[in-house]
Amino acid sequence: TGGDLAAGAASCTITLDVTSTTAGSYTNGAANVSATGLDLPGTSTLDVTMPPAFDCATPKVFIGNRDNTVLDQQIQDDAGGSSFVNIAAAQGWTYNALGYNPVDNLLYAMSVVPRGAASKPAGHLLIIGADGVVYDQGVISGVPAPSINNINVGTFDDSGNYWITPSAASGNNGNGMVYKLDV
Repeated sequence: TGGDLAAGAASCTITLDVTSTTAGSYTNGAANVSATGLDLPGTSTLDVTMPPAFDCATPKVFIGNRDNTVLDQQIQDDAGGSSFVNIAAAQGWTYNALGYNPVDNLLYAMSVVPRGAASKPAGHLLIIGADGVVYDQGVISGVPAPSINNINVGTFDDSGNYWITPSAASGNNGNGMVYKLDV
């Protein structure tokens, strides 16, 4: 509401970021827009795919390390030993508080302030699929600054709630609070 088209202008473009947390195909068009004196938009479709889930029938260990975090998975060998292998290349995020959600079989993390190299912004909830791709879910709400920039502990309960906190011992302005995110 409240938009104006400049006098003499023949057209304008309106852009919206549209997301969904549920896979499917969503159609939007003239029926969802009210306008006075303007031609209504055509139909547009958003196809949403979800990250591929991890198969955790066999327990797995994951580590995310370094600025511009790289996700590694522990692999067992036939001799009873193990090593860590990279799942995907770094994608510009520095993250911590890595946790496995038993409800959707995905990894979640919080972006943090990097120690050195430039990175994408801190305080974002991230989903990481079995292909190692990072999906940005945006900034979380309810966690005050500067704590939101330094969440470094995360875990899930059996209901799929993500519990996070900044660690006071790490010098990250921990406030002693634990936050629950319903993801």
